[in-house]
Amino acid sequence: MPCLWPTFIFSPWVQKRKILKLGSISLLLFGSASIAAKDQSFINTSPLQIQTAKYWQNITKKDLTFIHKTILEAHPGVIDKQNPKFKEWLENGYIQAQRLIPQVKNQEEELAVLRFYTVGFQDGHVSIDPSTEQKKTAYWPGWLIEMQGNTSNASFIVKNVQINWPSPVPPNGSQILSCDGQSVKYHIEHDIAPFVDTRLTLESSWKKLANQVMIQSNDFPTLNQHSMQNCIVQLPDQSQKTFALLWQAADKGTLDQLLKPPKSIGLSNLGGGRYWINASNFLPNAEENLQFEKLLTDLTHLDSAKLVVFDVRGNTGGNSTFGGRMLSALLGNSGRLKDLSESAWWRVSKQAISSRDNVLSMMEKNYGKTSSLYIYTQHLQARLKHAEQRHIEWLKDGELEPDPTEDKKEGSDFQGQIILLTDSKCASACLDFADSVMSIPNAIQMGQETSADSIYNDIGWFRTPSGLYLMIPLKVFRERPRGNNQPYTPKYRFNGDISDTAAVQQWVLRSIQPINKN
Repeated sequence: MPCLWPTFIFSPWVQKRKILKLGSISLLLFGSASIAAKDQSFINTSPLQIQTAKYWQNITKKDLTFIHKTILEAHPGVIDKQNPKFKEWLENGYIQAQRLIPQVKNQEEELAVLRFYTVGFQDGHVSIDPSTEQKKTAYWPGWLIEMQGNTSNASFIVKNVQINWPSPVPPNGSQILSCDGQSVKYHIEHDIAPFVDTRLTLESSWKKLANQVMIQSNDFPTLNQHSMQNCIVQLPDQSQKTFALLWQAADKGTLDQLLKPPKSIGLSNLGGGRYWINASNFLPNAEENLQFEKLLTDLTHLDSAKLVVFDVRGNTGGNSTFGGRMLSALLGNSGRLKDLSESAWWRVSKQAISSRDNVLSMMEKNYGKTSSLYIYTQHLQARLKHAEQRHIEWLKDGELEPDPTEDKKEGSDFQGQIILLTDSKCASACLDFADSVMSIPNAIQMGQETSADSIYNDIGWFRTPSGLYLMIPLKVFRERPRGNNQPYTPKYRFNGDISDTAAVQQWVLRSIQPINKN
């Protein structure tokens, strides 16, 4: 999801990574006024106003024009000579989206058209989202769908069935054969993907899209959206049965719990020199940051450990600093950290400069004005302003000297086995962490294939005329270990429920026994 903060740590890892890198922010405080210009006024979209199809078509046109203009003025792809095809979708996609405007009849369909345009860039760091006050109730039939297998051999399985639903529902583990006469794959490819994620070569995209099949909300709307009526299901006993779908309003807490599992930071001692690191949160708040500092201290004491598992399941990104500091704490004195010779360049723009205001306020709140993250961002903003005044297009990312008040931890001399446990949600800052982990000799990836991202990163948020939030990247990376939209594929794949920690942990420990013998 979005990148907001730089990777900036003062340790042996900094010399290895060379640049300041930002990961992806999966959650943002959309209510923060600092994201938008203070004098910006938004079009009235109150339900009290008579809102005809023509009204929403005009809104769509204004928002679409704003998105195109902002990307043109601020996205690094526009002036990236190494990516001449970027401007093809910038203009052709803009024309295609304009042709869809006559189909818009309401707010949901407005967002669908805008998403059609932003999704076409095939970059998870380009998105358009409703504000908190614009979100509406979601509807579902009391169960969800999970894709199992890979893109060439996928099955769609029922999960998260609600007890006491007013109509019959298929049991967990059933396989969906078809809905309204079409396969789930057909519905995803034709009805959902064009407005959510068109990177259909990625396993992670299919898993995300499968989650949306049985949810209707203005978070993920489609054009001419309609509710499925019936699904033919193969039950666990191999018999088939047709279920009529009863759509009802979903309790927000229920869907959030099912789709957004809680994130954690910490270390568990499994005995026998084996340690499990919960690293699903790369965007800690002030309180969670204390847990992270404790984790760093624990990692510096693992010199004699035999096994360390970095569990990044559920990590959708955040601040790459946290992944880098974990590796520095564990491996700082081991000689195992490799130099990832990459560089990063900001596109200089008014948007890049203004977007740092919100970053600074968030860093001050969570880490304080004396933190290296705050100091780096403040210095970056000043450099961007100076570059803009001199009409410079590109600004190379840089580093600062550490704040002397910050706690510096000397890394351990860990020489044992490293396992990286991933799921399909691993994106942006999580992928930056994977870049570093998988560069370590003999490190092994297990679990599911990760998500993927483009070479453009470090995002800014901007308000459209109607008050939606536009997210775009502001920086480009060169010589990155991963190619554009290239995932990491595990050496050992877990085919069960990746969210079942007990089962996954047993599988990991059982799977590495032959590795240790070798």
